[in-house]
Amino acid sequence: MKTRKHENTKKLKQSNHGFTILEILVVIFIITVGMVGVLSLIIQNIQVQYINKNILIASQLSQEGLELIRNQRDNNFKSNQWYMYNIIEPDETNDLTIYFDGSEVVINYIDGGISNNATKLDIDENGYYTHEASQDSGFRRLITLENNEEEEFTRASSVVQWRVRGKINEYTAETILYDWR
Repeated sequence: MKTRKHENTKKLKQSNHGFTILEILVVIFIITVGMVGVLSLIIQNIQVQYINKNILIASQLSQEGLELIRNQRDNNFKSNQWYMYNIIEPDETNDLTIYFDGSEVVINYIDGGISNNATKLDIDENGYYTHEASQDSGFRRLITLENNEEEEFTRASSVVQWRVRGKINEYTAETILYDWR
């Protein structure tokens, strides 16, 4: 019996070789390729999340600009004024910046388009976007109003621009405001 057990152990030791270097390198290569794929997906997902966040912010800022113009128009109706009173002159096109400072809507007329420094949106201490705070948000907003007095409507366009890695991105929202009174 001892001899049989001794023979089985000897056979087991002889047939139980370790991995070769080539096998280990192949396994390491396969694991590395898998990890590189997973890491590239993670990095791409983070980049897409950042891009989508900026698009969402830009769309909301653009819509806010149009809503502030619409609010001013509605206040003019309440005051029995011309619907675009203190916003735009009849039969003109104006570029402007607009924001709510907490108590009133502030409108500033500008020249030079969206590249004018007055279009920069800053973030104030309460987290609101304004044109007069100190912390740069990276966004710019320009409202363009084109009045057509004959047809009694004003075309409003709100363009928000931001830069990511040297590339300029832009989001535009447009509406038509009518003198519906």
